[in-house]
Amino acid sequence: MEATSRQPAALSGLSRFLVTHEGCAAGFDVSHPAGVGSGRLAMTCRSCGATYEYATATIEFEREIELSRPAPTPIAPSRLASAASKQGAAPRAGARPKRPGAPPSPPGKRRRLSSRARDRAIVAGLLVFAFAALAFAGLRIAREVSGGNSATPVGPSAIQRPQTTKPAAQPATAAPRNRSSARRQAQATTSPAQPVVRQKSVRTALFSLRVPSNWAKHAAQGGLTLSPASSAGASVRVFYESNPSMSIQTMSAKTADFLRSRASGGAIVSSKRLRIGDHPGFLLRDHGPAGSETALGVLAGPYRYLVVARVKAGANASARSAAIRALHSFRPR
Repeated sequence: MEATSRQPAALSGLSRFLVTHEGCAAGFDVSHPAGVGSGRLAMTCRSCGATYEYATATIEFEREIELSRPAPTPIAPSRLASAASKQGAAPRAGARPKRPGAPPSPPGKRRRLSSRARDRAIVAGLLVFAFAALAFAGLRIAREVSGGNSATPVGPSAIQRPQTTKPAAQPATAAPRNRSSARRQAQATTSPAQPVVRQKSVRTALFSLRVPSNWAKHAAQGGLTLSPASSAGASVRVFYESNPSMSIQTMSAKTADFLRSRASGGAIVSSKRLRIGDHPGFLLRDHGPAGSETALGVLAGPYRYLVVARVKAGANASARSAAIRALHSFRPR
């Protein structure tokens, strides 16, 4: 009986790789070079580091085996007679001759059959080893994935005793360098907190703004002036006129000339465009030796508003901040 088998090329290559590196006697590692679920595996020899990659779809689990019975070889009567004479027994008359058995296989054919059986045994063993390695790799990956989400138990060795630390010593306060700094420090520690300045709203038929409650208003030089009752060196003045043809460029240029012509006028140090609600506007600021002035221009309908906050050179910080807050609280009505 003769058997012929066909195996896929990938299986033969994997078998050849495993047989070749079986002598390394270090085992093999199975990995996924393109990631788990990609359909590609890699076998790596642990001794020499050689790697063989293949696709799992190319491995066939069934082999086609074709069996064919050889045709019986006719035996000549002369050969039967010579065989019977050699055995020393002549066939009796009327007796039926014995059916000869199958001729023995030649030695070359027996060697081929034995080598094929050995190859089949080697391939079967390699397949069993490969499937066992794949199962082991899958189990190991599953354990790693499940183990990554589990909390790591903390043993007694990981628990440390709390360390007792001494409180850090408070740094000593540096002594003041001179008497004036010591005096300022003493005044800062002993002076009471600054009182909160209350605000009041000033409303007219055309605009509104908020100023400190101790500020007073009066008409002067074609506008409305707001300033504190005491001479604090700060004030806010509001001008307006109905001139719908005046553009924002023209109004900004005239405002710059107006600031330069005043007694405290100096150089224009800042200029920017802005919006007050839905109305366009601009902001100019000049600074000179006598103080500084900040002008806010607003174009609202047919009216053109100009708000000027003036701060003299000797004014304190509270008066300066009150004037600037009042300027930015202006709103046309």
